[in-house]
Amino acid sequence: MKNDFSLSLGAEVLYQGNLHIIKAYLSLTTFLLIDKVTGLEIVADLNAIAPIKDEASNVTLIENGIVRLSHDAWQEAERRASLIRPLAAMTIVPAVIANEVAAILGVSSRTVYTLIQRFRESGGLLTSMASTVSSGGRGKSRLPSIVEQIITATIAEMYLSKQKRSAEDVAQEVRRRCVHAKLVPPSFNTVRNRIRSLNKKDTMKQREGRKQCHQEVGRSRRQFSCG
Repeated sequence: MKNDFSLSLGAEVLYQGNLHIIKAYLSLTTFLLIDKVTGLEIVADLNAIAPIKDEASNVTLIENGIVRLSHDAWQEAERRASLIRPLAAMTIVPAVIANEVAAILGVSSRTVYTLIQRFRESGGLLTSMASTVSSGGRGKSRLPSIVEQIITATIAEMYLSKQKRSAEDVAQEVRRRCVHAKLVPPSFNTVRNRIRSLNKKDTMKQREGRKQCHQEVGRSRRQFSCG
């Protein structure tokens, strides 16, 4: 286990070669990180986090972060930031002002308030103003990516293990982690449906062990043949 660098809230670390900030503890070995360049949040295991070795790393990381956006997208982010920044500094943003900015940006006033929240939560990162594409739609999840990551990580840690924790236990832990990370938690049914969608054979192998899995499969086949 890595213990030779700071893992305190707000500490800067490297994850997959990019500079991140520790935003919240989800468990003893799982963290919620925020990309310092893009503002994107991600769930990371302790073993995947590394210390920052030198100041030169920051320069490379920032350059890599900038090229993630096209030139047009970057210019639009700058235009949005110039209008959203003053509003983000206000304690309360009057609807009339939000409507004026919405008209300039060509978006709804609701989107303006969303941009203000994103700008504040990112600490003023320009990339927080980049346009995002919705992944919602029939057959697709409408949950934020970071919540999906928390669900996946929690299922892997608690359900797909020999602890054999129940779906209810997993759902409660997902809720706790989301609340701790200041995220809206998914419903119990959402977590249960994620569990139900798992491959049954792989799930049995993780929860019961390979040998027990083979025994159960063989027993089921014999019962089917006799029937």
